[in-house]
Amino acid sequence: MTIHTIEHRQIICRPIEQVFSFFADVENLDRITPPWMHFRVHTPVDLLPKI
Repeated sequence: MTIHTIEHRQIICRPIEQVFSFFADVENLDRITPPWMHFRVHTPVDLLPKI
């Protein structure tokens, strides 16, 4: 069995607090998910736990 490792780096010129806040907000998942994945959040946002 062959093991493959995929690595990727992306530099985001923003403060870490701003970046973490963006990724912690489930409503932003739609913005960063490719359209062909047909991503949807089924749980109402107000019922999701806050980070």
